[in-house]
Amino acid sequence: MMSISTHAKAKKAIALKFLMTLFVVGVVIVTVFVFTVSYFYGHEVLVQKISSAKTIFAFWRLFVFIVFMGAWDYWIEQLSNWMQLSDAKKMFYLNYRWRFALWLLVIEALLIQDVLADFFSLFIN
Repeated sequence: MMSISTHAKAKKAIALKFLMTLFVVGVVIVTVFVFTVSYFYGHEVLVQKISSAKTIFAFWRLFVFIVFMGAWDYWIEQLSNWMQLSDAKKMFYLNYRWRFALWLLVIEALLIQDVLADFFSLFIN
């Protein structure tokens, strides 16, 4: 018979493997899609379609950000129940909300909005 801590560790390992598999499958799907579109229609069409979909991508990122931050307490509660986290770990994750939000905004500003690329292009030129 498995103890509770062994059971919780097994659940964590399964969750980690599932998330890693989901990430790899997502990367493979996106890569195959990009190469297929680029091969059949050309690189210029791919760039044009991506630039025309920037508004949709921006709304998608905003929606995901709102869902993460708005339902943070619910997600952490569900995670702590599922993985049987201690109260200290649960409070740590509950208090981590705004650090996570700040990092999402930094990533959005630096990478998505081309702030870093603009800085380097101004620096080089």
